[in-house]
Amino acid sequence: MANDNFWLGVMIGNLFSKKGNNGEQKGGCLGKIIGILVIIGIGNLAIKYYGIKGILIPIAILIAAFALLVFLSIKMSYAKDTASFFLNLYNEGKYTQAIEYIEQEPKEKIEKVFKKYPDVALAAGISYRFGRGCDVNPQKAFAYFEKVKNKSNEAAGCYGAMLITGEGCNADAKTGIVYLKNAVVGNVPYACYEYGKLLFNGDFLEKNETDGKKFLRIASENGVQEATDFLNNIL
Repeated sequence: MANDNFWLGVMIGNLFSKKGNNGEQKGGCLGKIIGILVIIGIGNLAIKYYGIKGILIPIAILIAAFALLVFLSIKMSYAKDTASFFLNLYNEGKYTQAIEYIEQEPKEKIEKVFKKYPDVALAAGISYRFGRGCDVNPQKAFAYFEKVKNKSNEAAGCYGAMLITGEGCNADAKTGIVYLKNAVVGNVPYACYEYGKLLFNGDFLEKNETDGKKFLRIASENGVQEATDFLNNIL
């Protein structure tokens, strides 16, 4: 009798739960049946007290919520895919293709890409400033840096350096120095080169050759060839 009760308990337990392929407990068929009955019961109550609208309104809300999720997912995917494709081309040295790709995208969409992935605008700005895969265009370079100057230390450094000298923009040395210093604090190598050069020459800043050399060395040690060349010429 005890054995009979034991096996009866096992059978009832299996109705409520079962193990998946990985040994994890999962709901059994009875649990699913109960869930379906609960949903049907709620539906019947909604119809009884609110009429057919009691079912249609929640369904409409669910459909709208699902559509919104799909829409947001597509928008997020667009920004990610666009940034990934552009940066892959750029990092492979295919600068012309990268620039052509980013500039053919709708302006309102690409602006959202820049907000989420500032490295895209940074790379485009560098391309136009130094002629990577395109003609040198200081105005376009400055415009790209300006878009993400508060999201990227590197962009802030380039923006500040250009603003100080009026490269591709109306000069504003005071504001430019603020952005350049912020990038230097963030240890951006090229910003250290720009800042060190200004200090050493006494351009727009009080002349300080010792500090100027210090920042130039930081830039040189981090791969900025211009800083290495500058140091070689003054030593």
